[in-house]
Amino acid sequence: VRNPLGTLFRELKRSEEALRASRDSVRREVEARTAELRESLELQRGILSAAMDGIWVVDGDGRVLEVNDAACRMLGYAREELAGASISALDAHEDPQVVAAHLARMRTLGFEHYETLHRRKDGVLVPVEISGALLPGRGAAVFIARDITRRRLAEAERATLQAQFHHAQKLESLGSLAGGVAHDINNVLAAISALAAVHGARAEAGGRLARDMGTIAQACARGGKLVGGLLAFSRRSPREDRPFALGDVVGEVAALLASTTLQKVQLKTDLEPGLPPVRGDRAALAHALTNLCVNAVDAMPGGGTLAIRTRRDGAGWVRLEVEDTGTGMPPEVLERALDPFFTTKDVGKGTGLGLAIVHSTVQAHGGELSLQSRPGAGTTVTLRLPPAPGDVLPAPEGAALEAGVRALQVLLVDDDDLILASVPQLLGLLGHEALTFQRAEDALRALDGGLQADVAVMDLHMPGMGGGELLPLIRERRPGLPILLVTGKADQGALDLVAAHEGVRLLSKPFGREELERALRLAVS
Repeated sequence: VRNPLGTLFRELKRSEEALRASRDSVRREVEARTAELRESLELQRGILSAAMDGIWVVDGDGRVLEVNDAACRMLGYAREELAGASISALDAHEDPQVVAAHLARMRTLGFEHYETLHRRKDGVLVPVEISGALLPGRGAAVFIARDITRRRLAEAERATLQAQFHHAQKLESLGSLAGGVAHDINNVLAAISALAAVHGARAEAGGRLARDMGTIAQACARGGKLVGGLLAFSRRSPREDRPFALGDVVGEVAALLASTTLQKVQLKTDLEPGLPPVRGDRAALAHALTNLCVNAVDAMPGGGTLAIRTRRDGAGWVRLEVEDTGTGMPPEVLERALDPFFTTKDVGKGTGLGLAIVHSTVQAHGGELSLQSRPGAGTTVTLRLPPAPGDVLPAPEGAALEAGVRALQVLLVDDDDLILASVPQLLGLLGHEALTFQRAEDALRALDGGLQADVAVMDLHMPGMGGGELLPLIRERRPGLPILLVTGKADQGALDLVAAHEGVRLLSKPFGREELERALRLAVS
């Protein structure tokens, strides 16, 4: 009996040890699996916590089961506040039916992607990009919400830059068009102006013909200013490039306004003494200032105050302000005020080029223009211009005009029949003789054949050999011959030619008797 019992006892003991070993093995495996699961959960929580995008886990009804820290930060809620909330209540852009439609599409396709607006706890709207995916077998879904505020701002900035680029292209196209037709238009105006001067001088003083010729001359001058304004859009540099005192320009414009357009408007000037000179085209800046003042007067039909101020403005720059107490401009008008051909004036009372020309002129001088205006509070236009290198102003040219000019032999080279038919008569009126040539090559051959001239007046833009090519060839043959380079488009190329050759001056088309007479006197003085 002892032996079977002993054997059974030993078997039971071995079974108990095996069971204990198996239980320990299972326990160790469970502990290992639990540790792995805990590590996995901690890793998942770490990933969720570290994620920059908001992560939402929602049930089949669209209610929040879990969110990460980024989602809480994005919307300004605590995790407890979001638990159980409906995601449609957090969407500021769509209604519950639209959110339900997104969920339905996700159940069908397994994923969904769209953009919407979420509302923060403080009411601020946040543009977000949503990517959603179905969690298989659970009826739940996970949504990743990315804040796209910076992207939207970048897109808006890019759209603004594109609009500015297209606007610049429009201005460039306008300038190219103006430059293309300016030469021919100015030839026509120059011919009309020359003959008007000739017949006006021959007519009885004060008679009907003299008055009519004066009106024609004024019309030509106005047409020339309009063409010059259009050319301002294509001009990269001023017609002239000389230092001058801005205060003198203000004084001249103020004197002109006082005798013409002010009427009910009171003009006040406040000019800081000792300002550094600016460099560029004095006449162009005077025209720009006149435009600003005329606009200001038009904005005060019932009267008011027009103030013109000059000041130093950092690093030696000069600031010019034109301020009125007029009607002002609403934001939508202020935004387009510098656009060419934009005007709020009645048909026939404005070209819409005034402020655009001013802006272009200031840019051509390396300056800046800013506008401030509110309805009922007037308008202030500020021009900032760089100082001229050095502080020395040139001596006035008036002394050169005091002496008379002897009769001159004028070499006139121009391809336009209208110019050749009219300008010689104007030269004759001034006591000079014109030696006319329609081709630069013919004029050059005449000089080689011994033709003598006291001054050359030649068009810059001609078919074949233009004035730019003719000028250095004349300089080789007649080093001391004064030259007037005539053009209706004084661009940088023309200025460079003048700067590269002594004794060369620009004469802009259209020109009348006084402009031609002055140019000849300065050329031969």
